[in-house]
Amino acid sequence: MSRRFNAGYYVSEGFHSIFTHGFMSFAAVCMIVACLLIMGSFSLLAVNLDSMLGDLENENEMVVYVDDSLTEEQARNLQPVLAQVDNVSQMTFVTKEAALEEFRAKRESNAAVLADLPDETLRDRYYVHVADIELMAQTKAALEQVEGVGLVRAAIEIADGFVLVRNIATGVAMALIGILLVVSLFIIAN
Repeated sequence: MSRRFNAGYYVSEGFHSIFTHGFMSFAAVCMIVACLLIMGSFSLLAVNLDSMLGDLENENEMVVYVDDSLTEEQARNLQPVLAQVDNVSQMTFVTKEAALEEFRAKRESNAAVLADLPDETLRDRYYVHVADIELMAQTKAALEQVEGVGLVRAAIEIADGFVLVRNIATGVAMALIGILLVVSLFIIAN
């Protein structure tokens, strides 16, 4: 014998059960809403934290100082070689003169002392952004091997700190979401 699906019957039985077991129904609904709100809040927190750390990671850059013996033209010719290094996403060339002007602009209170500095005081340089911050140490080592590079300055400890914070935050958020999901399913099942 086949039974027809009767939606009206199931809806009326659902409302009847809610009013028959009023307090338990109210408690179950409140628990589910609380779990969903907490789970949603932690999900939003995890996504926002990951986005903010991603923005900070993108601002983290290395400075590749060109050897003093190279001319500006030779320094500019290093760009294709540096771009071939794995994990380099973008780079900007800065001449000695532009670096000195930037240095002076940041220290306007000492303008009188810095006014007499010759243009050759600083080196030509590249500001290098990496694609994956976790590989910054390997990228720094690879850039140091390029002929014509005098020095590479990178804040590897800060990059490692960003990676550690991101991994911990993601792990904690995923664990809490998993626990709240199990609790929600348990409440719904009962």
